[in-house]
Amino acid sequence: MAVAAFIQFQLIGFLQAMIQDQTNKIALAQNRVNFTKAGISKVEQFRAELENGRRELLGFEAKMADGDLFRWAINFLGDLGSRHDINITEFGPPQDVELNIPPRVSYKAESYSISGTAYYSDFGAFVADLENSSPFIRLRSLTLQSVAPGLASAANSERLSFRLEFMTLVKPSSQL
Repeated sequence: MAVAAFIQFQLIGFLQAMIQDQTNKIALAQNRVNFTKAGISKVEQFRAELENGRRELLGFEAKMADGDLFRWAINFLGDLGSRHDINITEFGPPQDVELNIPPRVSYKAESYSISGTAYYSDFGAFVADLENSSPFIRLRSLTLQSVAPGLASAANSERLSFRLEFMTLVKPSSQL
């Protein structure tokens, strides 16, 4: 009788272990099914987010320099300078800049250099507008000097001469 009870106990223990193992597998499979159902139910949400991201990217690209980069710089800075009492006397041609961005990103960067004269407060407002006009524009260097006494008229004696270098991302030519 003890042997029969021992065998029955072992058999029941083995069967209970198998049942527990199957229960765990069923629970894991149910979790996977629930996860998949949740993902499927969010497909439209993901598509809408993807479309919103695509529109946002196109909006950002619309703010990037493109086409004739020298003309873009002259027009962009001329418009910006006309809102302030800035006299831009020299526009340097755009220079290619090496970027440390992921290799599959197709954007490039150009550096621009300008020189001119302005009053300190007007120049400060100009620089603020330049930096805030686009998320792609970054100042690289800035030099301010007082205008040489012999070169400035009495009315313009407080004007400063400046040299400003900045860089901006440029749309790849394949998307133009």
